[in-house]
Amino acid sequence: HPYFRLTYAVLIVTTFGVMARGQVTNSMLPLFTQEQVGYSPATTGLLFSVMAAVTFLTIVPGGFMSDKFGRKWASAPAALLWAAGFLILPFAEGLLVLAVVMVLLGVANGTSMGSMTTYMLDIVPAHARGQLQAFRRTVGEVGSIIGVPVSGVVATVSQPSTAFFVWVPLFLVSGLLIMFVA
Repeated sequence: HPYFRLTYAVLIVTTFGVMARGQVTNSMLPLFTQEQVGYSPATTGLLFSVMAAVTFLTIVPGGFMSDKFGRKWASAPAALLWAAGFLILPFAEGLLVLAVVMVLLGVANGTSMGSMTTYMLDIVPAHARGQLQAFRRTVGEVGSIIGVPVSGVVATVSQPSTAFFVWVPLFLVSGLLIMFVA
């Protein structure tokens, strides 16, 4: 339906950001915590574990929220939380503050888990689901591929923490597009 074409385009942009953020987090967080802040690899692993545990704990509530209130209620706040987390992360001083940021990112990750796919399946015609899903996912994978080298160049030219700032506008735009356009 023509009404949903714009929503599909928003989901493509958002999926690009979703896929990029995962790879950027996985590649830049260790550089930031170990090279810039001076923590050990074990501490970095602990931070990832905090995010993973919170992600796991928020998957089911995120699914209920998405089903009861709509896909926007899971997707838009998650994108905005990722923007806030990436904005705060470079300023985080101390392990406790970093852990709080990882909790924030875990909530964003868990509440939005699968929301792009579900949202897309809600709006596209049944006969084109495979093709449209494949295209959306391909664009997302391009985000995964581009995220790391872009962040790496930024980290090389500046410092690892600066790479997080590069992605904040994309997450903000994604959240706002889902809220007001999709």
